[in-house]
Amino acid sequence: MPPRSTIRLNKHMGLAISNMSLTLSVAKALREIQTELFSGPAPQCLHHYTRAAALESIIVGRSIWGTCIADQADQAEISYTAAIVTQFAGGFSHFEGTDFARDVLNRLPFFMEERKRWMFIACFCDDDDSALHWKEYGDYRLTFPTPWTNMPSLTLGNHQAECWYQRVIYDQTVQRNAVERALRAIVVAIGKNTSGRNGGPWANAMVDSCARNAAQLLLGLAAGFKHESYSGEREWRIVCSPRLGSNNSAPSWIDENFTVNIKRVPRSHVLLQIPREFAMFEPLLIPPVPFLNWTWNPKRYEAGEVKRINRVLASNHRSDLAAQR
Repeated sequence: MPPRSTIRLNKHMGLAISNMSLTLSVAKALREIQTELFSGPAPQCLHHYTRAAALESIIVGRSIWGTCIADQADQAEISYTAAIVTQFAGGFSHFEGTDFARDVLNRLPFFMEERKRWMFIACFCDDDDSALHWKEYGDYRLTFPTPWTNMPSLTLGNHQAECWYQRVIYDQTVQRNAVERALRAIVVAIGKNTSGRNGGPWANAMVDSCARNAAQLLLGLAAGFKHESYSGEREWRIVCSPRLGSNNSAPSWIDENFTVNIKRVPRSHVLLQIPREFAMFEPLLIPPVPFLNWTWNPKRYEAGEVKRINRVLASNHRSDLAAQR
């Protein structure tokens, strides 16, 4: 029996929910699936291919953008995941779980669409000489440290935010199995932490709160999915989102606190930076230039661009990163 402080009981409708325990159970189950799904050998560094103007902007801004998934031109993977959720919910019967679980499943597609504007990604690959990336993304490659090497690495430095690294999965069978496992885990977690019949405004609010958290966790999975035709990209992503709230907390308050991280121009994005170590008597802790090194496309050297990039590095106190042919 959960502690009394974690139980909210609607006596009129007879629905009881262990709020905090439900939130933690759903999050734990889906994060275990996520960890298993994206596990495997990890590179020591990740690489980002870009153009000269963007490279100069990264130096000056000491950051790289995490862009909102709602603004992506290609929504195929998110739509694919939402379709699995809708299909699963449509085949769910009351014999498999509670009315509360059924209602949560039915609300997931709505909240997956709503939560997209709170999910941000930055894209990298593990290939330091990718012909595909040189061709598609730009003539300059930046190399970044990874957190599992214990080096300072890119993150969203705000206690209201979650930020993690994950490889991209290209196999649709693996993707579908992961999503279906996640949905079954949600149903099991609800069954362990609710009792009674669902109904009334209070119960509907609890359904929405649970569905909101579950949808955000499912989007965290979907943010690591891509069609198998892109498997040659060998992509990794940094994913950022607001922290989850318990079913007692106000979702708008959590989102409002995360909003401080979001820049709206020219499109919705967050700034991923390498945190600066605290230093006494420094009035402003400016993040460092975030990459370890950079180079140009071996098949295309633009002397003027390289000289300009070196000057930008020098003006930002990183002449040690200057590149020479």
